[in-house]
Amino acid sequence: MATATSLPDKLEEGSVKSKRSVQSERVLQAFHAELQMMDQEDELKRIEFARKQEEANSKLRKLKLTKQFNERMAELEGSRDDIEYSETHSVKLDLPEEKMEDSIQRYLQSQDSVAQQSPQQSRSDVTPVYESNGLQRVAESLAEVARSMAIQSASSQQVAVTSQLPHIDLPVFSGDPLQYPLWKNAFVSLVDRNPVDHPTKLHYLNNSVAGAPKRLVQHYLLLGTEDAYHKACGALAERYGSQSVVSAAFTKKLNSWPRISNQDSTGLRDFADFLNQVEAAKVTISTLNILDFPQENVKMLEKLPAYLARKWRDEVDRWQRRGLGSYPTFSRFAEFVNDAARKASIPELECLKNQESRPRQFPAGNKGFAGKSLSTRAFNGGQQGKFSSCPFCNEKHHLDECKEFAKKPHPLRKHFFFQKKLCMGCGSDDSHQVKDCPQRKTCKECQGRHLTCLHRPQNREYEGSSKCTTSVPYQTRTGKNTA
Repeated sequence: MATATSLPDKLEEGSVKSKRSVQSERVLQAFHAELQMMDQEDELKRIEFARKQEEANSKLRKLKLTKQFNERMAELEGSRDDIEYSETHSVKLDLPEEKMEDSIQRYLQSQDSVAQQSPQQSRSDVTPVYESNGLQRVAESLAEVARSMAIQSASSQQVAVTSQLPHIDLPVFSGDPLQYPLWKNAFVSLVDRNPVDHPTKLHYLNNSVAGAPKRLVQHYLLLGTEDAYHKACGALAERYGSQSVVSAAFTKKLNSWPRISNQDSTGLRDFADFLNQVEAAKVTISTLNILDFPQENVKMLEKLPAYLARKWRDEVDRWQRRGLGSYPTFSRFAEFVNDAARKASIPELECLKNQESRPRQFPAGNKGFAGKSLSTRAFNGGQQGKFSSCPFCNEKHHLDECKEFAKKPHPLRKHFFFQKKLCMGCGSDDSHQVKDCPQRKTCKECQGRHLTCLHRPQNREYEGSSKCTTSVPYQTRTGKNTA
């Protein structure tokens, strides 16, 4: 029975001992950590005390030098007074009067002369050297020291501030000449200006390029020298950063820019932002000045909506009337597009875009299409700009299949498209024009890229009324005149 009671006691005693040992270890660790902290504090205090002691010693040395200089100046002043007294009370000597600058310079030069003088050489044999710019040299030296200290302090402060800023990832250049200036500025700021060796810079350069630029840099990476680094940077600048290459890239992107529709405010803003980028590049790339020519401006004008092209015509007229030149500059054109993009992107007026995209109602006074000015759009899911039924007769068929519309003369059919602002490529949408039509139909008569209802007859029997709205008599093949 005693054995049964002693076993739990032993287990409990062992558990208590283990807990005590764990607590002892924790206390010991805390004690060591506190000792380390105290040692660190003592080390910091020692460093601070050494720094203060060094500053005090420096001040003491400066004071001693200043005191010695003042004592020497006092001796020079006393010797001058003695000379003046001797000139007054004894034999008058014709000696030139010594200036203060010459005295100081003579003192500075005499130190070297005394150090080089032999013990047997008499003091009278030492000839002082006078230079009028001695004080100026001392002042320049002190100013140079002050500038060096200021630069070092600014550099230390910049390093301290930079270490607290978030990390900036180095961009990767893939060969687009338009992105080369931005990439180069980032690489110079983050890598090239840092005090690291050139082989390391070359490795950073290799990691920040891709594609064709990387293959170009890898050739120099095998060398790993300072000259190889500079040659790699020069090769990239020659291939992707030259004025001709960047200018050609800007011009190519301008020419390939898609045409902007009337309601595309986002596209207009993107085009304005790109024009701002081109204008900024014109400051350093002189070949972009070709964009100031009217021929190049007309190419850019074709990218704008029709209403902006009309406004630009008025701007050109005002420009010429004010005598500012024969044609507005590229900067003025960029400013014009930016103003238009800002007005088109007013958030409070976004709701008006859908209303502006709806087609105008057909005039009631036109007898040829009376009563056929509207068409329903109830079956297209509420999509604006697209007709779900025939816009001429409101029946459930396409305009190109409307027999009533096909009976109308060809000029009146074209006039209907202009009145309704319908696309001549698909005939079912008024939100775009035939140039931007994604669903252009094919003519069943001639297989051309237009609607069948717009096919012009070969005999052109309606040619007499194609350019006017009144009835004009024309002569048939039989020679008879009809009215």
